[in-house]
Amino acid sequence: MIITSQKNFGLMLSIVFILGFISCSGGGGSSSVGIVETGTASVSLVDSASEDYAAVYVTIRDIQFHLGGNENSSKSWKSIEESVEYPITVNLLELVNGVRLDLGLVELSAGHHTQMRLIIGDEAEQDTINILSQAHPHANYVIIDKDPGDAIDPEIHELKVPSGDKTGTKIVGGYNIAADQTTELILDFDACRSVVQAGKSGQWLLKPTIKMGETSEYSIIKGQVTDGDITEPETRGLEGVLVSAQQFDSEASDAKDEVIVKASTLTDENGFYSLFVEPGDYNIVAFRSDKNPVFEKVTVLSGQVLAPENGNAVNFGLTTSSENGWIVGTVTIPGADTSEQYATLSFRQNAKCSACEPDEKVEIKVLNVLNGQAFNPEPPDPLPAGDYSLVASSFGYSTETYSVGLEAGEEEEVPVVF
Repeated sequence: MIITSQKNFGLMLSIVFILGFISCSGGGGSSSVGIVETGTASVSLVDSASEDYAAVYVTIRDIQFHLGGNENSSKSWKSIEESVEYPITVNLLELVNGVRLDLGLVELSAGHHTQMRLIIGDEAEQDTINILSQAHPHANYVIIDKDPGDAIDPEIHELKVPSGDKTGTKIVGGYNIAADQTTELILDFDACRSVVQAGKSGQWLLKPTIKMGETSEYSIIKGQVTDGDITEPETRGLEGVLVSAQQFDSEASDAKDEVIVKASTLTDENGFYSLFVEPGDYNIVAFRSDKNPVFEKVTVLSGQVLAPENGNAVNFGLTTSSENGWIVGTVTIPGADTSEQYATLSFRQNAKCSACEPDEKVEIKVLNVLNGQAFNPEPPDPLPAGDYSLVASSFGYSTETYSVGLEAGEEEEVPVVF
């Protein structure tokens, strides 16, 4: 893993429990004699990973905390930029398996806070390089090549930030600041769902998707993914497998909400992974485009650690998929602004197991595609042959679901129309 930033804030390995999670300010506290008590918020960044890109670079210009009052007034926000040197350009795909990027400290009034916002920059951090050992060509961009070190002409797409997002991505929720104490906040930047694809000749967008939640009671799920049968001693760890913790809700009123990915990561060079999750029941799904997907149901309690050293790791053995097909198509959103409106495409399969609910599904792959653009263009990523549900959603439009029977060696075209 290449760490490209040279600043003092650094990347930290987080295998410990987090004291507090993401959100934003709004309230405050003061003593009965009028003295305002304060505490400190420490902010760091993690990523829910994607196997679709070699790198996703995002430039963060600032993080601002709402102090209450009019949201449109600059006086209602407090900046974190004074504690570290901004802008920061970071490859989100390096922030997996517990690696965190320290974004600085800010002093806030003690009490309950309800809002913050992340400001995306338009000028890249200076004196740092990307995974191609080059200066950043853009402030925000993706590198597509799976093995960029061998690429003669690497495929790079600049990520445009829509005009409505330039004032900052709001992160709404709640956390508490205690007097004279430090509360650690984690921003979970979902790279996969934040990149909107527009084809090789189109305009790619950055629509930041950032999760939040209280993490004082978070649990950890660890394990290893191997190439072949996990019980065989000669199997080796498999790198670059997307491992996700998902929850299925059979009573969801909208099909897009039936499957929710709560956390995801990529396995390291030895096939190991680590997920931070809230206590609950999960489908842990492991998938790489050249392998057959596998999953396992697990339940984690508050503060529990499922790990090799505890004898309860969640391990997988992936077999090579010999029968693959391709699902392709074009997204059409009638009446939408073609420059910014996009659809989220979730490719799902039935989860067949004795503990599964009837028609329970897991997500295998997800894409964001601009209106009027093709998805999975040449060269298309394969999917193992089988039955799929393609769930397409777009803001302001009803969710559309398509049943796809994918046969080996075949290309199935699915026009997605809202």
